Amino acid sequence: MTSLQGTLEGVVLLTRHGDRTRFYQNPEAGYAGTNTHITPLGEAQTYNTGQYIRSRYIDAKSSSQITGISVDTIDLAQLTVTCDAATEANVIVLSAYSMWQGIYPASPLSNVTLANGTLVTSPLGGQQYVPMETVEFEQSPLLEAFASCPAYTANLNAFYNSAEYTAKSALEKPFRDSLTTIVDGRNTTLKDMYNVYDFINVNQIYNATFKQELDNSTLAKASDLANWLSYRVFTGSSISSIGNVAGRGMMSQIIEAMADIADTTTPRKIKHYSLSYKPFLSLFNMTGAAQSAPELQAVPAYSSMAAFELRNISSELFINLVFRNGSDAGTQAVSYPILGQQQIKMSEFIATFNSSAIHSTLEWCKHQWLR
Repeated sequence: MTSLQGTLEGVVLLTRHGDRTRFYQNPEAGYAGTNTHITPLGEAQTYNTGQYIRSRYIDAKSSSQITGISVDTIDLAQLTVTCDAATEANVIVLSAYSMWQGIYPASPLSNVTLANGTLVTSPLGGQQYVPMETVEFEQSPLLEAFASCPAYTANLNAFYNSAEYTAKSALEKPFRDSLTTIVDGRNTTLKDMYNVYDFINVNQIYNATFKQELDNSTLAKASDLANWLSYRVFTGSSISSIGNVAGRGMMSQIIEAMADIADTTTPRKIKHYSLSYKPFLSLFNMTGAAQSAPELQAVPAYSSMAAFELRNISSELFINLVFRNGSDAGTQAVSYPILGQQQIKMSEFIATFNSSAIHSTLEWCKHQWLR
């Protein structure tokens, strides 16, 4: 991997939630979803990702330590955390909480001395807490800009009627038909393949009998089809296309976060967004990263982390993108190009993406009807 240049001034973190219970999304209604709940496995995954984030950005021994970051105790002025509180709210918000327990673990330095000389340490050995801003869809649609959007739903329907979709559906029909008994008679149309994969994946994690009877190749094939479908329904051919609407809503938040970190009058170092998988696919497509790396044309694993890093090179800020897929120990963040560049000037990044980003609910409402 090419060595990144410059001192790290701050990061815009995007993380996916951890493992959860089964989840259904309606592929014909803009991917509206059902309720779901985080699991202890999901909490462990996000905690592990938090530990990795600490090792990369907080640890004094790291070559990628953020300049001036507080190491042992949380400085709330240095960070903000925003959570998508829409369909998967419970999962996404709680994932962020457990992740920050890994980023800033309990510390005996989290204490205060009273006037009478008594030293009081925070509970649980110095547990530290980070306030979370939770954003419901009714407050702002930008973290889930694809939801309740007629133009996006029309775009989905156009894809379902396309030659590419029809050919893929016919090609995979024998495999899809073979899944009917495995998924207890649920729909196995191509448009339902994310739901099919989710059903199989959740059961092979928690149902020992199901796992024993499942052919590993079946899980892998279902995953491949879910990835094929997901990349196509959450991306578009141009930066400003409606297919990229999930990323376009997030892009405005990313640009604002970069500006906040770059502002030398503020102490901000980390802007964290806890999300579902959809914006990742759009953003990887919009930045050109997915076109250069096919592994990014897939649903990120639970508790994945992407970061837009702001690095100072000769008094000018440059942006680079890194992505860590999943939470497994030993997995490292990999650098991917933005518009073909390993590091791009922040001014060029903003100039390229600002006009296609959706900055407000009013803009989103206007874009609802544009394709």
